[in-house]
Amino acid sequence: MSGGRSRGEDSRCGRRAYAQRDTYAVTAGARPEFPVLSFSKKDFEGIECPREDPLVITHVIANFEVGRILVNTGSFVDILFLDAYLKLGMSRAQIRPVTTPLVGFTGDAVRPLGVANLMVTMGKYPQQDTKMVEFTIVDMSEGAYTDIIGRPALS
Repeated sequence: MSGGRSRGEDSRCGRRAYAQRDTYAVTAGARPEFPVLSFSKKDFEGIECPREDPLVITHVIANFEVGRILVNTGSFVDILFLDAYLKLGMSRAQIRPVTTPLVGFTGDAVRPLGVANLMVTMGKYPQQDTKMVEFTIVDMSEGAYTDIIGRPALS
């Protein structure tokens, strides 16, 4: 998924300014400890390999457990489909309009309704992360997924 807002910028000038900002160097030093994620033979019972299936997860959005979330590390925006947004008890009035189209669903430009900030919790206690995620709200049929988590929510 490409297009959409770039870290809060909804204009060509704003996106250009964001892209031209100074970058920072990552220096060697203390890195945070991350838990080891590993799979055993038992995890693969009943699964044919090799597989190229997408990663689909469940997480909590606005205090509701939501399933069928596609993790797309190639997406530059976090997408929430309007039907799912409304089922969370949210109002259309809470959607802030944007003018930047998205490209990638069908190859055509898709005009989002806008953006909305929602609290998202990923993982299970004690290894979980809760943060505010800016979702781009799109009025399209959900298809197989409720929302699409891209690079912004994963960073």
